[in-house]
This record gives sequence, structure tokens and C-alpha cells, in this order.
Amino acid sequence: MATKRVLFVDDEPRVLEGLDNLLFDYTDAWQLRFATSGTEALALLDSERFDVLVTDMRMPGMDGAELLRRAKQSHPSVVRIVLSGHADVERALRAMPISHQFLSKPVAAEQLIEALARACSLGALVESETLRESIGRLGDLPTRPRVASRLAEIAADENASMKAFAEVIERDIALATKVVKIASTAFFSRGASITSIRQAVMRLGQHFVQDLVTCLEVFEHTTPATERAIERLNRHSFLTGTIAKSIVADSANAEMAFLAGTLHDIGKLVLITTGVQEEDFAPVGHAEIGAYLLGLWGMPYPVMEAVAFHHRPWDVQHSGKQLVDVLYLAEMLAEELDGADCQLDEHPAYLEQIGVAGSIDAYREAAAQLA
Repeated sequence: MATKRVLFVDDEPRVLEGLDNLLFDYTDAWQLRFATSGTEALALLDSERFDVLVTDMRMPGMDGAELLRRAKQSHPSVVRIVLSGHADVERALRAMPISHQFLSKPVAAEQLIEALARACSLGALVESETLRESIGRLGDLPTRPRVASRLAEIAADENASMKAFAEVIERDIALATKVVKIASTAFFSRGASITSIRQAVMRLGQHFVQDLVTCLEVFEHTTPATERAIERLNRHSFLTGTIAKSIVADSANAEMAFLAGTLHDIGKLVLITTGVQEEDFAPVGHAEIGAYLLGLWGMPYPVMEAVAFHHRPWDVQHSGKQLVDVLYLAEMLAEELDGADCQLDEHPAYLEQIGVAGSIDAYREAAAQLA
């Protein structure tokens, strides 16, 4: 595998020296470069190829947010990570639309190594440079106008709960993705993994979520046909998540199954909102696109894996029924209910392998009731 190139930016030379020492044992896998200003970093980005950019936020002259903005515009395929110990809420919010991950100083060695390894390995998932650039240029995903209105109504009710907030957000794939992405950053999560939309809402708080929705640019420059396509996608995604949750027995894994089901077609949303045709990137499809994007955002690996292989879970080497299988079953059941020309029974050997061959009729009955 080719050596990946990582550019670290911080105005404190001792911080850069510490990072160099921290990653000394990984120089075979990563080629590290360092810059002490945003201007120097942009010059390096223009003259050399990099896979990952890791920058501090608070720097004299050009700060981290401005550097990330320019890097996104000029070098959209580079994975953008914030590593900062001084960021307040305002600075964090400035960076979130233009960064893929947010790490807080002091960062543990294993956390930084995992973030870099994950960022560097994502390129193997999607080989198309054109696709990586398209994803790199993405801004906020669209959300439906009535979601913001509904959240405002809930906020006005003094008896409303966070559960009511979460239930509204769960029905909108774009908004759910946005909320989970932000709650998963180190700035808000403090190292604790986010495994459900409800947990993400609890972590961020009602007022923050309401302000976030208000600030979204709703359906800007979209056509009625696009809005209808997104509406259909929202319904299908919520149904898939609901079915997936019903298939899993324990509550913790059920929430992650719902998260994976709700976000499994995020790649389709990317294609709809960017106007890109899926066939232009064959053999890569919306599943790989979605997994790539979720991986950049720091989603749990099981969710990313399930999204990537939700049409072909047998390509993942595993034993027993796992999240990737649950998502496949839920997707197929939702497609059947939507009248699609697909049947779970098309792969009997696979169903036997994961131990659910005798449960398909029960799954179908439960899915029909949920629909």
C-alpha cells in the first residue's frame, strides 16, 4: 500500500515536534510534513500531494477555520481534521461544515493514530478521485422545511421532552446525519461514542439542536422533483431503520441498528443533492459513497461497514448475524414493502449461514405492521 501523506499545522513548533515524536513508529505508513502557519500550509498543499490535513484552530493571521475553508475549495479530496485545545463553541461551529473530524488537545496517542489510520484507509474504499473531490466539496445536506417548524412547536411546549425532539429528527435522514456528526466530534462527545440519534440529541441539548436546524439552508436551489426524491428517500430510510431496530434483541445494539438503517442511503442523498449520476462512478455505488462519507465524519466502524456492504453482506468475512446482516435484512424487507422487484429468498444459503432462514416470514409480518 502506498505511503499516505499527512500535513500538520500549528503555530507552536513544540506541538509539531511532539506530534512528530508521537508518530515516530508510523513513518513507514505515513509521510509527515509540518507547517507553522496557514499560509505555509496552503503553499505546501499547492506544491505537494497530501491525503490528510490536521490543523490547530487558533493561529495568528490565518486561523484554522480559514485554512480549512481554502483547503476545501482548492483541494477537496484531502481529509480535513481539526486538532485544537482552545476552541470555543463559536469556533467549533465555524469548523464543522468544513472539517471531517474534530479532535481535542491533549489528544491521546491511540486516538490520533486511529483517526489518521481511518482517514488514510478510506481512500481504498472509493478509488475514484473524481468522487472523492465531489464528496470533499459537499456542504450541509438539505432538510425539510417542516422539520424546523415542528421542532419550534415542540420547543414552545414546556412539557415537551428531548425524546420528542429526537423522534422528529429520526424521520429526516439529512438532519439526523448532521446531528450525529456534530455530537460525535471530540468537542461534544469527550471521547464517548455516539450510537443513536436520541443520544446525539441528548448530548447537544434542545436549544443547540433547534438553533442548528434554524441555521440550515433549506432546499436551496432544488427543484420540486428533487424534493420529492428526498421525501421518498426519507420515508424509506426511516422504515429501514425501524425494521432494523426490531430485528435486534438488545437495546444498545438496536439503537445502532436504527442509526445504520436511517443513514444507509446517505450516498443516494449525496447524489441527489449534487446532481451526480450513480452510473458515472461504476462499479462504485451509493453504498460505498455513503460509507466513505460516514467514515470521514467519524461514525462508528460497524455502521460504516454495514452501510458499505448493505447490498452484499456476504462479502464481509464474519460469523453469525451481525449489524451488516441486520441492515441487509431490513433494507430488503423495506424494499419488498415498497413493491420493489427483490426477495429475501433469493439467497437461501446466506440466510442459512447467518441463522435466520426460519425467521424470514416472522420478519416480514413484523415489518408489515411497522410500515
